[in-house]
Amino acid sequence: MTSSATVSNDADIDIGKLFSAIWRDKVKIAAIATVLTALMYAFLSMAAPTFTADTRILIEANDPVFTRPVNETQTEREPILDEEGVTSQVDILTSSELLVRVANDLGLGNREEFDDALSIGAVKMVLITFGLVADPRELTKDERVLKNVRERLSVFAREASRVIVVEFTSEDKALSWKFPNALARAYVELEGRASLDTTESAAQFLASEVDQLQREVREAERRVADFRSSSGLLEGENNEILATQQLAELTTELSRVRSDRTTARARANAVQATLNSGASIDALPDVIGSPIIARLREREISLRGELAELSVTLLDNHPEVRALRSQLDGLSQQIRVEAGKVLEALRSEASIAVSRENELERELNQLKAAAATANEREVELNALQREANSQRALLESYLIRFREAQARQETDYAPAKARVISSATAPLEPSFPKMIPMLAVTFIGTILLGCLVTVMRELFSGRALTPVAQPPQKSAAEETSPVTLKAEDPDQTLAQRAAMAAAASAQSDPPPLAAEVEQERPSVLARKDIDPDEADRAKLKETVSSIIKSGASRILVATPEGSTAASGSVALARACASQNLSSVLVDLGASGASSRQMVGNARPGITELLVGKASFQRIIHADRKSAAHCVPLGAIDLDEAASSLSRLPIVFDGLRSAYDLVIIECGATDVEALSEFADADTEIVLATTDDQLPVMMKTKEAFERNGLSILAVLTTDKMETQRGNTHRVAS
Repeated sequence: MTSSATVSNDADIDIGKLFSAIWRDKVKIAAIATVLTALMYAFLSMAAPTFTADTRILIEANDPVFTRPVNETQTEREPILDEEGVTSQVDILTSSELLVRVANDLGLGNREEFDDALSIGAVKMVLITFGLVADPRELTKDERVLKNVRERLSVFAREASRVIVVEFTSEDKALSWKFPNALARAYVELEGRASLDTTESAAQFLASEVDQLQREVREAERRVADFRSSSGLLEGENNEILATQQLAELTTELSRVRSDRTTARARANAVQATLNSGASIDALPDVIGSPIIARLREREISLRGELAELSVTLLDNHPEVRALRSQLDGLSQQIRVEAGKVLEALRSEASIAVSRENELERELNQLKAAAATANEREVELNALQREANSQRALLESYLIRFREAQARQETDYAPAKARVISSATAPLEPSFPKMIPMLAVTFIGTILLGCLVTVMRELFSGRALTPVAQPPQKSAAEETSPVTLKAEDPDQTLAQRAAMAAAASAQSDPPPLAAEVEQERPSVLARKDIDPDEADRAKLKETVSSIIKSGASRILVATPEGSTAASGSVALARACASQNLSSVLVDLGASGASSRQMVGNARPGITELLVGKASFQRIIHADRKSAAHCVPLGAIDLDEAASSLSRLPIVFDGLRSAYDLVIIECGATDVEALSEFADADTEIVLATTDDQLPVMMKTKEAFERNGLSILAVLTTDKMETQRGNTHRVAS
């Protein structure tokens, strides 16, 4: 990881050098590709060629309209198979019984290709004897043939269709197309035979049902006739009960008689009123319609004509005139007498109508009583009739289906549910080996693999890497300019302090650039370091041993007094690395003093990772004095990184999975902030300077009273801490 991080920060890949290396090795790559292609050609030349052919079957309801039942509706027709149904047909095609039958018809059991027992040589017999190879003779001949047929057969349904493809591969070109065709024919015949068997079973069932139903229909109709005759429910016109029909007719006749009676009375009253008033009776239809009155009127008219003629020549007292007038008076009297007779006739007609009405009412009452009794019996009759009708309807439907099934059975006709739409033909070329495509793939693949090997060799050797151009250096005054740090707020959480530290670092003067950091390294290494004495190293080693025994994967280092004790976490990280523990120091202190002691300034850190401006590889840097790694704080503005602080636990978990120990420099913090990051795999270490040790011991006691167990207290010399060299350990 150290090397990768250094390459990503200090070097870039030179594409031109990569292509130059490939061109340099072109002869070697081409030679290897040629040799492998020749070997592939030799192998393919010795391999026995195989041929593949396929047959395609369409699954459909292929019953022609001429053989379809006459009364069959669209919903009653057999549904077309869905995807699951087509898959079921694939299983039928690959059934053992069908495959064995086709294999026996084609004599596959006599071919070494399909019966391993026919090709047992001396070498294979020795292997079988020592149990290194299974003995094919332990299986039956059909089982051996079926096993080899299944290995060479592929049956599948085409996607989004009802077409089944039967594909077969064999060393025999003729057999490669004969087998799928034979299997397809056997399948179609099997489906047809199954349909015939179903038709035969249906015909036998329907025959017995028809006989039974015929007896039941006859019995039901006999019960209807017996009940009808015993109850007197004789049928009239329109299949109605006779009593009900007579009641209706009598009701109609009664209505007509009542109408006639009312009309006769009205006519008689009109004639009576006219006669009583002495008015002319010429306006009465019944009087005018009388023949006698008509003749009297004609006589009257004739006399009046004669009277008019005599009145012209004779006086009123003339005997002839008086005789005519006397005759006219007699005629008028006779007319009124005849009108009276008409009145009597009308009254007689009305009286007859009343008598007829009374008679009809008596008959109607009698029929009502009879009809009431007939209605009660008709309910039972209707029930018997419905049962007879239902039995008759069922018998008729069974008869129709029985005749259709019998006709198909006698003619040996079965509607096809599948048909072959594409028969297999002799293949023009073998399916294996495909000489040209396989040789081309071998040659091109070898060349690509050789190029890849060359590229990887150049990258790992560093020959294809070019140093990154360095930016202009800053002046010494800018490098040594003081940094103003923002004071840490003890009421803030640990993640919030880290964000505030990033903001404080961003507000300070710019850190030295990468080039200046590289220039600082020689002077630091050349300087005589002041190492801790032997006793302090032993105590530090003892602390590392305690960490190992605890099984902790994360150490929280708190420095309540700030950056003056930052060397404690650095010393702990280096001590862990010296004990062969892969460790990384994550600097969350406000000043970033810990990471500066390990990697210098101007390094991307944790805040760049949180906002997505750097990857894990770019923020992890190697310590200049040990095998430990360091993740600096970074220099991203607080406002930009604040929304991503929730990702800190995820970052810590990622580092845990890559390192044995993750050491987090928390800076000046409190109990509440540490509690947020403490868990079962976390230990807490306090760091302080010599002059603050008594105060730190009280702080340790305060932490422990609040439920936080302190593993150790690291002490450093205050003056030397600024250079990051001296440390001691107090348990």
